[in-house]
Amino acid sequence: MSIYMPSQSFGADFIFKVIVVGDGAVGKTSLILRYTQGSFNTNYIKTVGAQFSRYEYKSEDGIVTRLSLWDIAGQTEFNFMHSTFFNGANACIVVIDVTRDDPIASLQGWIDEIHKYCGLELPIAIFGNKSDLLEGQIYNNPDLEISMQENNISGFFLTSAKTGVNVTTAFDAIIKELISRVETGDGEFPLDP
Repeated sequence: MSIYMPSQSFGADFIFKVIVVGDGAVGKTSLILRYTQGSFNTNYIKTVGAQFSRYEYKSEDGIVTRLSLWDIAGQTEFNFMHSTFFNGANACIVVIDVTRDDPIASLQGWIDEIHKYCGLELPIAIFGNKSDLLEGQIYNNPDLEISMQENNISGFFLTSAKTGVNVTTAFDAIIKELISRVETGDGEFPLDP
């Protein structure tokens, strides 16, 4: 097993690459912006190919983790780039829009892409974004629960990039799972994410 753990001279205990995927206009870029900068942009700007952001997370016990967050375009015309963009990923977040009629229609396709390029052991979490538009309704999707069980999904988080609800909790959960996997030796990680 190879684990990328730079020395303290680099200022981080861990460095992880996390890819963020999902259909177009589900809020991937907005979630990353909310998490890394605490802001929200009301204007939709289509991601072309991929964008990446860096973020430094410090746990309560002082562990410093540097994240490289890869925001992968959701439009099908960019699918040919997936093998390159997914390469070296340590975890994946699949974003769905909970306000759509069938928010999980393409979920299995994204999971299959992740498994194809990253293997079956990659931690995957689902962020159900735009929860602020549910207007107090309880979100319940039995098909999502079945898909999560069948694909060994790490967790589901109901988020809102606009209001910030659960965004930090959701991203932090991924980081904590990655750190736990390294510390317990559960999972392989590339040397150069």
